[in-house]
Amino acid sequence: MKTLISTLIACLIWAPALNLHAALSMEERNALLALYTSTQGDNWTNRNGWDTQQPGTECTWYGLTCQGDHVFSLNLNDNHLTGPIPPEIGNLSKLWYLDLGDNRLSGPIPPQLGQLEELWKLYLDNNELTGPIPPALGELAKMQELYLYNNQLSCGIPVNLGALPSLKWLWVSGNQLSGPIPGSLGALPSLERLYLYDNHLTGLIPRQLANLDTLKRLRLHKNRLIGPFPLELKNLPNLDEGGSDFRWNHLYTSDEALRQFLDTKQTGGDWQSTQSPGYVLDLNADDRVDVGDVVALLQVLTRMRPFEDLPGVAAGALRMDDALYMLRLIGDVD
Repeated sequence: MKTLISTLIACLIWAPALNLHAALSMEERNALLALYTSTQGDNWTNRNGWDTQQPGTECTWYGLTCQGDHVFSLNLNDNHLTGPIPPEIGNLSKLWYLDLGDNRLSGPIPPQLGQLEELWKLYLDNNELTGPIPPALGELAKMQELYLYNNQLSCGIPVNLGALPSLKWLWVSGNQLSGPIPGSLGALPSLERLYLYDNHLTGLIPRQLANLDTLKRLRLHKNRLIGPFPLELKNLPNLDEGGSDFRWNHLYTSDEALRQFLDTKQTGGDWQSTQSPGYVLDLNADDRVDVGDVVALLQVLTRMRPFEDLPGVAAGALRMDDALYMLRLIGDVD
C-alpha cells in the first residue's frame, strides 16, 4: 500500500509537466524530421507516428517523451537507423537523454550536440561513426554518462572532456583513437568509470589520473601505452578489486607496492605477462612513427621535458631517421 501511494503521488507531481500531446516548436519538429530523413526513417524497425508526421502529434511518436512543449527524451536504440546524424539534432534545446546506440549511423558526430546544455546521457555506441570526437562535447556541463564505444572514431581524445564536472562514465573503447591520454581527465571530480581500451593510444599514463578519487574502474588494455605506471596510482582509494584492466600494452613498474596494488585491481590478477617490454617504435607503412611513442620514450629515458618544439612533432609524425637521430642524442642508457 505504501508503495502504491508513493507511485500515485509521483504520477500526480509529474502529470502536469509531462504533456504527451503538446505541440512542439517548429524548430524542434524540424529537427525530428531531419533525423527521420537523414537516417532513412522509412526503413526503421518502429516508425509509429514518424511515418505520418502529423503536426501536433510529435510527442506520441515512437521513442519520444516530452515535457511541456519540448522533447525531453529521445530513445531510438536498435531501431535500424542508417546514415548520418543531422546537425539539427542540436536544436532539441531541453533534451536530457539521447540514445541512438546499436544502429548503423555513419559519418561524423555533429559538433552541434554541444548545444544540448541539458543533456545528461548520450548513447552513440555500436554504430559506424567516424572522425574525431567533437571538442564541443566538453561544453555539456550536466553530462553524466557518455557512451561512444564501438565506432570508428579517430584522432585524439579532446582535452576539454576533462571539464565535465558531472561526468561519471566515459566509455570510448573500441575505436581508432590515437595520441596520449589527456592529463585533463584527471580533473573529472565525479568520474567512476574510465574505459579507453581497444584503441591506438600512445605515450605514458598521465599521473593526473591519480586525482580521480571517485574512480572505480580503469580500463586501458589493448593500446600502445608505454613506460612505467605512475607511482601515484596506488593512492586511488576507490578502485574495485578485479575491475580494472591494463593488459596488452608496454607497461611496467619497479615499485613492489604499486605492483601488488595493480595485481589486486587487475581483472584476473595478471597484467604483467601480456606486456611487451621490448617495444620501442611502431613503423607504419609510410615509414613514419607515432610522435606519442617517441616523446614518451624519450621522457622515460632522459627524464627531460617533452620535445614539443622539435621538427615534426607538431605535424604528428616523425620520419624514422629523425626518430633514430633523436635517440642517438641520448647516448647509451643503462
